[in-house]
Amino acid sequence: MIKLAPAGLKDDIEMRKVYAGFVAGQIEAEAQLLRLRLI
Repeated sequence: MIKLAPAGLKDDIEMRKVYAGFVAGQIEAEAQLLRLRLI
């Protein structure tokens, strides 16, 4: 595996990906709750 970025930078990018996925999951869960309330 070729490292293009320093480890610190790579970890930062990975954390952002994980955080973005978590936020997207939260938004999806809230959207489902809103849908249930509106029905």
